[in-house]
Amino acid sequence: AWLQMDAINYPVMQSSDNDKYLHHLPDGSYNYGGTLFLYSHNNPLFSDQSSFIYGHNMANGSMFGTLKHYAKSDYTNHCFYVYLPDGTRRTYRFYSIASVKSDSNLYTWAFASDDSFLEWQTWVKEHSIYPNAPQPSKDAKYVTLSTCNGYAGTTSRLIVCGQLETIDTLQEPASWYSDYIAKY
Repeated sequence: AWLQMDAINYPVMQSSDNDKYLHHLPDGSYNYGGTLFLYSHNNPLFSDQSSFIYGHNMANGSMFGTLKHYAKSDYTNHCFYVYLPDGTRRTYRFYSIASVKSDSNLYTWAFASDDSFLEWQTWVKEHSIYPNAPQPSKDAKYVTLSTCNGYAGTTSRLIVCGQLETIDTLQEPASWYSDYIAKY
């Protein structure tokens, strides 16, 4: 996928573990800043109820280094976009901006029931710095952007959780997409 939000404009990779892209570029070469990556258990087609994109909080503002700027009330009605190889752009409206621990309930991606999914949405909404989110819905889909909140090695995370608002078809799917989709 590709993630775009103002100055954040990067590819999103995924591997079978969550370590590969911490310090590697899409071509496999080493880079301290790594690459934005989708949680290894999430469906790469962004069809899960809750998906997570991780990136480093780089001091130079690259990767998710500017995410902290969104923790202001000016951005409570802001959006980010995820472009997929099926030719679509998915628009996610900010649902929650929060500071959480790395082992927080927020990092739930699979739910046992509609009720547990609704409870998760309520929890995420209640922990937002600037609560303005719509009511929870069993049909909603979310993408959460996550980065370290503070110094290297901290267990504190800054998240921007977006609720899917629209899916727009912008172009034909990539030529290899039909073979790829057959895997999922």
